[in-house]
Amino acid sequence: MQHEPRFAALIDRMIAWSRCYILFDMKLSMLDDDIIDITRSHAGTAEHPLHFNVLSTRRLLQRLAALPGITRAAIYGYETTPNRNTTIPSEVTRLVSAGVFLEVGIGPVNLDIELPSGFAP
Repeated sequence: MQHEPRFAALIDRMIAWSRCYILFDMKLSMLDDDIIDITRSHAGTAEHPLHFNVLSTRRLLQRLAALPGITRAAIYGYETTPNRNTTIPSEVTRLVSAGVFLEVGIGPVNLDIELPSGFAP
């Protein structure tokens, strides 16, 4: 998901296709808004750049809580640094690599969040 600019549509599609579980990873930071702009945040080489999405933790949690067809969303993350082939904007001072687990079902979304200090609401 961290390299897909249309990640929200892809999550919706995975929910529609899955009978039970969905697992993916994201990069998170304490931002007001997501950074999904290949000119500002990218991985790979200059000749062949990849999107490097950095999502707002707050906005991701809001999205997950509002997802239809999900009963559980678990997020486990750890602080990390970008590798030498990754460029991110200077406003991203702390970065978390997070695994996201979704359980398909009907009902309110139960959020289970384990993120470093300062990243969870």
